[in-house]
Amino acid sequence: MKFVKFCGAFSGDCNGVHGHEVGQKNCVGINFLGADSKPKPSTQSPTVPLNALGKERVGYKLIEAVVDSGAAKSTCGKDVFPGEVRASEMSKLGLAFSGPDGSEIPNLGEQDALWESDEGIHCKMVVQISEVDRVLLAATELADSGYEVVLRKRDGIIKNLRSGKTIKLLRKGGVYIVRMWVKMGSTPPKTSTPPFRRQGK
Repeated sequence: MKFVKFCGAFSGDCNGVHGHEVGQKNCVGINFLGADSKPKPSTQSPTVPLNALGKERVGYKLIEAVVDSGAAKSTCGKDVFPGEVRASEMSKLGLAFSGPDGSEIPNLGEQDALWESDEGIHCKMVVQISEVDRVLLAATELADSGYEVVLRKRDGIIKNLRSGKTIKLLRKGGVYIVRMWVKMGSTPPKTSTPPFRRQGK
């Protein structure tokens, strides 16, 4: 069994292997792919406010995903998004993730994740499936796919450089999150140019 090592930040302080400042407190970054060292359950509710206007979305659940500048691939746990899980390149090669204690965390495949932002933008992305408790959104994947990630003191944005559309990021507890609305029990409608795919595809 081959391993993909996690960042040493799982012990609490960053060791700088993925670009963060050495000694950064409570780092949730990973080297290639992994999970928060102190995972928090995703907030889920069948009826919750959609935005500042107070609208509700019946039949949706809210997921707060962490935007991670140290991850090369986006990842989440099982049963976060509806849809079929297929074999990934990692699972085909027999690769596994190595946790902070050296334990094996298998790659369980990948799937298409469909969700909607607070702004009403329908999004599609591919996520790696593993036994983690928090959704991690890889900033490197966004940049490679034609998106700009801007992190400010109190918030941030993900901007589609071709269309100019933006999705707001919130800063919570030292990390930046994007709010994902996932329709329960069925698949959200697809768009002709879904965000978070490489431009031109």
